Amino acid sequence: MQKLRLIPLLFTAGVIFCGCRADESSAAPAVTAERTEPSSVTETTTESETTTTETTTTAPRIRNLVTLGDSISAGYGLDRPETQRYSALLTQKLAEADQLSWNDFNYAVSGDDSSDLLKLLQEQKAEHLKEADLICLYIGANNLLGPYTDYLKSFTAIFQKPDSDSGAIGWIGKIAGALENNVKSFQSIQEKVDAGMSRLSSDLPATYNLIREQNADAPIYLLTVYHPYAKVSVENPVTKENFGAYSGEKINRLNEIIKSFAASHPDIRIVDIYSEFEKCETVPVLGNINEGVSKDKKVNVDPHPNPDGQKLIAEAVFAAVRGAG
Repeated sequence: MQKLRLIPLLFTAGVIFCGCRADESSAAPAVTAERTEPSSVTETTTESETTTTETTTTAPRIRNLVTLGDSISAGYGLDRPETQRYSALLTQKLAEADQLSWNDFNYAVSGDDSSDLLKLLQEQKAEHLKEADLICLYIGANNLLGPYTDYLKSFTAIFQKPDSDSGAIGWIGKIAGALENNVKSFQSIQEKVDAGMSRLSSDLPATYNLIREQNADAPIYLLTVYHPYAKVSVENPVTKENFGAYSGEKINRLNEIIKSFAASHPDIRIVDIYSEFEKCETVPVLGNINEGVSKDKKVNVDPHPNPDGQKLIAEAVFAAVRGAG
């Protein structure tokens, strides 16, 4: 009789043991959280009819913006480039929108053209590129605008009216002596521009490959080049070509190269900065060539964005990142 009593006990123990295994096997699968979301694990014990919750919170990972380009991205000419350039403004807007922290790793170098950027990447000087969550690329302006800016500087120095009537004779003589050189200078622009655009066409694919060798996943936002001299009505005194219209045609050609390249890569997203600047009544650049120039106001042909121009770029990129652009 004693042995018979053990059978129900063993049977009951087996049921309890099997029941515990069944609960474990039917538990909800673990959920892998997004990088920006805290993860949590909840464990419930029904046998004692009490619930114990254990939560492990992981702080959101800091995100990284890497900016590549030239003086426009570097914030040349600004009083406080580290806070006024578009990359700094963009990380601030992203941080506020997503409640996350963003690093502004800006590797733009003033004066760089597409070939200089290629060299920077070959030498792996953009050290945080591997950790980038977002990449901004603005390049090509120095392939094109450098010769134009040099021309305008010489043009305004030669053909601006003298400060006083007493200098009129010397001024006329200076014009007469400079006309031939000015025509040669204008013609040389076309040669420099054609060479610069040819280099951009070959440098962009190589730049993209180097970026992807170091970072295979981060989306690349490729910006078009704006037209700083869109409102300029200066004419070449010999050829009578309108400089604003002439340079605009070349910039459009440059942007076609940029857009065509981006169209062949689905992981590159175009941000049309050219169109955003075109909407402005006065182009937001540091120079005053869009304004009337008097004796007391010297011509400044600086094509770099002023603080308002940098804000415009930041807003355009932010809209593209958020899916509104």
